[in-house]
Amino acid sequence: MPATKRARKGRNKRVATNRSKITPDEVREYRRELGHLGGGSDMSQQDFAQLVGVSLMTVSRWERGVYAPSPTSIKLIKQELRTAQSRAQMRANKLLTTEAVPV
Repeated sequence: MPATKRARKGRNKRVATNRSKITPDEVREYRRELGHLGGGSDMSQQDFAQLVGVSLMTVSRWERGVYAPSPTSIKLIKQELRTAQSRAQMRANKLLTTEAVPV
């Protein structure tokens, strides 16, 4: 591999590592949690990519640690997770109040 490609490749990894505040494992965990909070099983990489507004390949690269999510993507992922948690809590509260009312 030519020296310029090696240097560029190494530089990209350093930049990606320094920019990211979430690890590949955390990306996978956020994706799985979003699926479970939505009432199903793990969210697919494709669905997660659409939710965040990136390609399937980008999500795959994040989860393999090839690239790290941008600060904007991290913010959006965390915002979607908070929204899903709020919806799940509202569903749980609705179930509790429905069960508590005598028929």
